[in-house]
Amino acid sequence: TAAGKPPHLKGQTFPMPGITANKALAGVAANIHLVLAWVLISLVSLHILAALKHHIIDKDNVLKRMLPERWT
Repeated sequence: TAAGKPPHLKGQTFPMPGITANKALAGVAANIHLVLAWVLISLVSLHILAALKHHIIDKDNVLKRMLPERWT
């Protein structure tokens, strides 16, 4: 919204009250969004690697317990 692009979904625009176009705020928000996206990607990757470590190295049932019954 601060970049002058309010959120939209299927042609419907959702104006955000109280947030006007502001280049400095848009830059800060873009940086925060980028950092949080990489943090989320890192955490999901770490979780997957930990599950594989349990399955391949530790040879325990952690991964099997997380999977649906039809995959075990």
